Amino acid sequence: MSCRSTLSARRLLACVLALIAVLGVGGVAVGSSPAAAAVQGRKEPCHVTAGLGLTVQITSPEPGTTVDLARTPRFTVTGQVQGRLAPYVAGVEVFADGTPIGAATLSPGGSGARTRDWTYLTSAPNGKHSLFACAHTRFGRAMAAAVAITVKQKASTATIVAPDVTTLAATDADALSAVTDQQLVFTRVLALKVGNVITAAPSMAAPNGLLRRITAITTAAGRTTVSTVPASLDDVFWQADINVSQAINGAATPTSQPSRSPAATSAAVQAAAAQGAVAYRASIAADRSTPGSKVTGDLRFKGTVRVELTARIQVQVKITPHFSFAPLPGSPSTTC
Repeated sequence: MSCRSTLSARRLLACVLALIAVLGVGGVAVGSSPAAAAVQGRKEPCHVTAGLGLTVQITSPEPGTTVDLARTPRFTVTGQVQGRLAPYVAGVEVFADGTPIGAATLSPGGSGARTRDWTYLTSAPNGKHSLFACAHTRFGRAMAAAVAITVKQKASTATIVAPDVTTLAATDADALSAVTDQQLVFTRVLALKVGNVITAAPSMAAPNGLLRRITAITTAAGRTTVSTVPASLDDVFWQADINVSQAINGAATPTSQPSRSPAATSAAVQAAAAQGAVAYRASIAADRSTPGSKVTGDLRFKGTVRVELTARIQVQVKITPHFSFAPLPGSPSTTC
């Protein structure tokens, strides 16, 4: 159809409407689908246009898939947009159970890109969910796809390690030659990634072990220099319920010294001494909130004794994640 300036107003309007139909311009939906109904109720529902020359697919997870958060605390929703209007797709919005959760990463589209990939990284709460992808063209039209999945969350007592944690192998830890508050220097080239959390057991170079997040990596002359910032336990564990109790024993030289404690003159102490028992009185103070603090106190004995002091270190860590449709589980709660 050709449009000329001499056309009547009616013919001109028909010409414009035909042009709109060809280009897909406008925001009025001419059709709908069950996928579109999945997001009814949101402020700006995804109006799906029939006969648009565009298809949207969710390729992963497949329909009916069970996502095990114990194996993949985060999973990637992937898909494609295909058709003659694929180069004009401006974005793909992802929904979960009718609520928008974010924009997918869309591959570039050129003049001949009739197929474009998109991805969205997320976690999810436990239960059954409907995922929905809505692709919008720059002309305002849309096409959508939906898939139903089941999410399985691990027991609350289980440990889930974050996927971006790298634990140094013994051979890599042996290559650690220098440690500062901001840098680690290795005498070999390591396959590390910026953004990951690096952990390591205590070693000669790092007697307190390592718990750091990598901010930069440089390699030169067979050496690797890693810039870091401190990391925390909830950077390492997405879920944890850890209780560690370790006794540290030490023995003192046997002593025999009369007690000067007022308790030594009591009738109870005298009775215990008569039966060959040992009476003692202890007053121990410890600052448990300050690392490296000393344990102080006073021990008084009556009788001949062998003194053995037992110290016990107890560590309790509980990290409870709140899995949701988001790039990362949010608001972990940590107690030590």
